[in-house]
Amino acid sequence: MDPATHRRFLEYLELCESFLRAGMTKLDKHTFPPLDAEYAELEAREAKGELDGFGVQEVDCYEFPCIVALHYTGDDDTLEWGRPVGDEVGAWAEEQLDDANISMTQSIFREDGEPDARFVLFAVDDGTGGEGTGDRTEWRLDQLSERLGDDARAEP
Repeated sequence: MDPATHRRFLEYLELCESFLRAGMTKLDKHTFPPLDAEYAELEAREAKGELDGFGVQEVDCYEFPCIVALHYTGDDDTLEWGRPVGDEVGAWAEEQLDDANISMTQSIFREDGEPDARFVLFAVDDGTGGEGTGDRTEWRLDQLSERLGDDARAEP
């Protein structure tokens, strides 16, 4: 593990002391670096404008697998607006992991028939999460989506 990743790992462990709840899986020195690299790649691509209408809204790595929430601000009004993310994540998982499970959801929050906010949330499980990881991941995706919707409605 390089020094910068190690520093972020130590920061992550410190956060776990305060925020890790019962039933959550803490990342270890083996599972943290690839997820940290994925997050860094997303941030770099966002900074370069390569996400084409998507910005990183939130990354939840308090338990395995990390969940990424992307906020869509593009102008595609069809239901296909999230497809590029699915294609990109699927291609990455196929290239990087032997046995990947991808969980993904799109959320649209509307007010008066107009889209208020649109998000794509996804998690990639490399198969090491253990029994119940899929159900727990789906629950976490639902909870994060709900919170993002509440936050979007609360914004002026």
